[in-house]
Parts: sequence; structure tokens; C-alpha cells
Amino acid sequence: MEPQHSVLEIGPGWGNYTFPLADKVSKLTCVDSSESILNYLQQCMPQEEHVSYIHAKWESLEDDEIEPHDIVLGVNCFYRMYEIKAALYHMNRLAKKRAIIGMTTGPIQPHYEQLYEKYGYDIKFPRRDYIEFLNLLYEMDIYADCQIIPLERVYEYESYEQLVATQSKKNPNDEFSASPCRGITATFYRRKGWTVLLSS
Repeated sequence: MEPQHSVLEIGPGWGNYTFPLADKVSKLTCVDSSESILNYLQQCMPQEEHVSYIHAKWESLEDDEIEPHDIVLGVNCFYRMYEIKAALYHMNRLAKKRAIIGMTTGPIQPHYEQLYEKYGYDIKFPRRDYIEFLNLLYEMDIYADCQIIPLERVYEYESYEQLVATQSKKNPNDEFSASPCRGITATFYRRKGWTVLLSS
């Protein structure tokens, strides 16, 4: 994205991408179905005159409700939408240069893979929903450039017990034992002062 670009952000949420976008581009329009979220963003950026807000359901937009922008962006904003094809249609028609869909998906954190492979635990693996989007776009004669970008995260916990409890949640089995989880997560964590860090 370049400073001269206009950007339309779908479902900005609490501003993970909104705030850096507002600092970078010449025009930013935020569309969200939640009035409280839009009010929050407005309160955080009261002086940003190049940022505007539209309270609407993205998939239910009228054709003349929003003007086209250079870039239309939606990251992890589709999980509450039922009419996905309509949402993709609006993205395509309103993007003058590029439409960007971002989705956080697998692979699962490595210690869960080891719990599954070594101990046979019933792990709730993440769905690869982006495949459904690619198929829908293909049906619409849109041939998307799908790129998988690796992300590294560091989680901080106040204690090792908190780490084990939190990092066991993808196992829905009531008979789950924390002992294997303790041994496996030990290879992924390190201590920083009184804080426990887990990299994935």
C-alpha cells in the first residue's frame, strides 16, 4: 500500500490494522456492523479527518452505498457473515486496484501435533477455511493469488501452570492428562524473569 491509496477496511474490529493504515494511507473508510466498535475507533482517532466510518452489514450493501477505493481489505472478518459470495462480490466491485482477504489458519501449534501423534489425543485442529474462499472466487471467475505467510507469535504467561492450562484447550477430551502436555511444552517455552514465554 502506498500513501496515495484509498483503503476500504471491512470489519476493523478493535483496530489491529486500522491504526497503522490510518498512519499510512490518504483515505481510510471503515465498515462494520457494530456501532460500538465504530464509536471506539472514532474516539481513538478524533483528529484523523481522512478516516470515515460506515455502519452497515458488508454483505448487504446497496450498490451505490460506498464509492470504489483503491484497495479493499478484510482480515478475519467473515466468520459472522452468512452470504459470503455477496461479500466477495462487493469486495471485487469496489476495489479499483486490489482486494485483499486475510485469514488466520493452521498449521496448529507444534506441541498439539506431538500430543496427537505420540499420545493419540483428540485434538481440535483448525479448519482451512481459505480453501472455501478460493473455490467461491473460482466460481465467480476470479483467480486469486493465494499466499500463505508464516506468522511467529510469543505468548506470555505468569506461571508454567497457566501455560499448561491454556495450551491444553484444543483437546476436548475430559480424560485429558496434563502430564504429557507438561513434557512436550517444555521443549517450546523459556523463562524471562517471572514470565513464561511460549513460541509457536
